[in-house]
Amino acid sequence: MTSISAYPKSTPHGPVEEIFTDIFWVHGSINMGRGAKFNRNMVIVREGTDLTLINAVRLDDDQPIQDLGTVKHVVRLGCFHGLDDPYYVDTYGADFWAFDNQHPSYKDKPKPKYVMGENMPAPFSYGEVFQFHDTKWSEGALLVKRHGGVLITCDAIQHHKEWSRASMMTRIMLPFLGFTKTTLIGPLWLKAMTKEGGSLKADFERLLTLDFEHGVGAHGQVTYHTARREVEQAVANAFS
Repeated sequence: MTSISAYPKSTPHGPVEEIFTDIFWVHGSINMGRGAKFNRNMVIVREGTDLTLINAVRLDDDQPIQDLGTVKHVVRLGCFHGLDDPYYVDTYGADFWAFDNQHPSYKDKPKPKYVMGENMPAPFSYGEVFQFHDTKWSEGALLVKRHGGVLITCDAIQHHKEWSRASMMTRIMLPFLGFTKTTLIGPLWLKAMTKEGGSLKADFERLLTLDFEHGVGAHGQVTYHTARREVEQAVANAFS
């Protein structure tokens, strides 16, 4: 088994918070280079005692995740995320779920036990898998079909209300990169994932057929009750 010291260290994060019954989130951070830090979130869904970790973020040792239950599944929704997936898969013997056509940066790190796709089971019984069809590399979302519908995304949809975990340099740069304090389609993600001469508008129109009231992405904050309206506006803004 790989030594714990071989995995990337935990970066600053907040506590594990229960945002809905049996749904938790951690508002963490990511170091993107010299002086550049940004927020990064993990969502945890509990079914019985089984935990599904989505957009994994390694926790400090003083916040043992096993207090919530048994780490059973690790899910990668976004092709540009995956830093802490190997840590959880190897440390807890968890099953790894990901889409095919992974970005080369994280391909087969680790190798998926379950390849996700639409019309295929989710890691928990009350989940639904959404997959983008027209992106350069695979990306998706998970819908929790409880609490009015909770849409969990990675980089595609981000709910920014504040940037407290961003470094000063990052905060200065974000507006120039197309980020605002609102719900948006990740501007860097959209540029990187759109094929030459293509459009992802149809993908987002399909996503809006899902039934959800709340949303949480891999970056930003949780949106309660108004997520559908905010995502509709974000799509209109991106493809106007």
